[in-house]
Amino acid sequence: MIIDYNNKIIEYSKYRVTEYPVRHRAKVPFNPSFRLNIKYRTVISRIREADTALGRMILGAADYRDLVIRTYSAQAHWSVNIEGNDLPIREIDRLAVLFAPDGIRQGLEEGAGTDRLRSYTAGNGFGLPWDLRLVMGLHSLLADDGGRSGEAVGFRTGETSFIGRDGFEYFTACHPHAIKDELEGLINWLRYSPFDELITSVIFFHEFESIHPFRNSNGRTGRMLLRILLREFGLKNSRLCMVERELLRDPGMYYSLLIYTEATLDYCPLVMYVAESLLKAYEDAVAVFSEKDLAPGMDDDMIAIVAKARTVGGFSAGDAARWLSGPGGQTVRNKLNLLAEADVLEKSGNTRSQRFCFKDPFRDLKSVPAAPV
Repeated sequence: MIIDYNNKIIEYSKYRVTEYPVRHRAKVPFNPSFRLNIKYRTVISRIREADTALGRMILGAADYRDLVIRTYSAQAHWSVNIEGNDLPIREIDRLAVLFAPDGIRQGLEEGAGTDRLRSYTAGNGFGLPWDLRLVMGLHSLLADDGGRSGEAVGFRTGETSFIGRDGFEYFTACHPHAIKDELEGLINWLRYSPFDELITSVIFFHEFESIHPFRNSNGRTGRMLLRILLREFGLKNSRLCMVERELLRDPGMYYSLLIYTEATLDYCPLVMYVAESLLKAYEDAVAVFSEKDLAPGMDDDMIAIVAKARTVGGFSAGDAARWLSGPGGQTVRNKLNLLAEADVLEKSGNTRSQRFCFKDPFRDLKSVPAAPV
């Protein structure tokens, strides 16, 4: 099936409500139902294939880092731009680098905000199951001051509505007294969702936006949670895709679908919209990263060495030889040297003491020790 992204599979403009404002519906306990569009199966299958294709690519460390940072800079730009927030380039870069690959810690500043940043970016700080503390911590990092004030950012205490540029009230969010219960119920639902990785992530994202738990920065926080969930549920390479650019190309449609979903509790159009946007982002990423992909020029032994090197620490040429069946020691060493020259492996030492390791593109950004959670 060929998808024309100027005229997507679904005609989303028909999913609109006629009576405003739409009010957030209380959903405790949260137990959504979902009506699958048969066309969804084709889209999710192609998304998974693209994710696998990205995972097989082998790039030099410098090329990989440049492409990842470029992707996240674009993501940060689109995310804050839709909120009408014209952040300076320094702040765009901070958001971009902070969440590029798992584990990056950069831009740490003195003060209480530092510990929160370290806690939530050390290792797999966003691994499931989640709790309120994680969601609030992520929001603090993404809020306007980036957690630098050192003050805990709590839930909003007043009512809030979505007001269009025309001054019309389109949506009224969750009552502040119900925020904690509803958000806890939503987070708990993640443990037991019967849906696949994409459907679960989109439903969570919609409900987070509908609850609108914080005074500001709910949009960027919700979209970051969506992207993290996609990774946590198995689409590991979605972080290499400009998801937010595709989601936000048509802001009117984006907001209209969010409001329609709350009014009808029909999640299908929104899920399809995100699925098509994600597929477009994946296919663009595959095209961009494939231009730097070194795998087509490597033999099977070199590809096998890289795959193993990604999972272990330092290793010797002898270790690499034992991973393979056939090539002799000098042949293996020659292959290792070629991988080092290609900026894929890093080597240290000489002759018998020489060691190799997979070259971490972000090593210099991980120099700050993490504080205990």
